[in-house]
Amino acid sequence: MNETINTILKRRSIRQYKNEQISDEELNTILECGSYAPSGMNMQSYVFIAIQNEEIMHEIIDECMKLRKISSSPFYGAPTIILVFANSEVPTYIKDAVSAMENIQLATTSLGLGACFINCVQDLFDTENGTQIKEKLEISSNYKCIGALSLGYIEGEYPEAKPRKENIIKIIK
Repeated sequence: MNETINTILKRRSIRQYKNEQISDEELNTILECGSYAPSGMNMQSYVFIAIQNEEIMHEIIDECMKLRKISSSPFYGAPTIILVFANSEVPTYIKDAVSAMENIQLATTSLGLGACFINCVQDLFDTENGTQIKEKLEISSNYKCIGALSLGYIEGEYPEAKPRKENIIKIIK
């Protein structure tokens, strides 16, 4: 099998990270891969905010925990968080952002790092505190947060694939 297919089949959601920051080179490569995702009419409606600043990360984590009424970090202790926003004035903004997030996850896997799609931020930036964080990050009001990714070096064993559902593929000739 070729390298791309192996990466796709290997990718897993990682929920345990080493307490070690990824390199700038790795981060830049991963974000560049995200920027090459397909987008409707090549509008490239997405924006990536990579956060490694602990104060800002904790502010986002705390707000997510309050919003979701949970007691542990939804980012699993990852040293890097990538927030993905997209211009809601572009008709394909959600699909564009999700495609970019998948590119980021595949690039992360190919570099031997781990990532996990984090949904809890979607509603965060619609709250009063979330709006303040969004302003601090200098994100325009017409940009919606589609999701986030936790990112870092994998701690522990790489997870095995769960069995695939049956009857999800149909070929009609």
